[in-house]
Amino acid sequence: MANSSINNKSLKIVEVKGDLSLLQKLTPFGIYPGAEIKVLSRGRRGVLVEVNNSIVFLDNKIFSKIYCRD
Repeated sequence: MANSSINNKSLKIVEVKGDLSLLQKLTPFGIYPGAEIKVLSRGRRGVLVEVNNSIVFLDNKIFSKIYCRD
């Protein structure tokens, strides 16, 4: 997701790569396969997303493990 055109676009999470502990940490924030997120902005250190009317910051290392589609 290196393209900046994804800002303000709703995406559906398809998969979260990595170990089970990463998914267990993201799930309470509403970030899990099947959930919808909206990318609000991208910066050098990470991504600001909206999930279930909450705003969450994800650093680039974590965000790179989240696979989404339109």
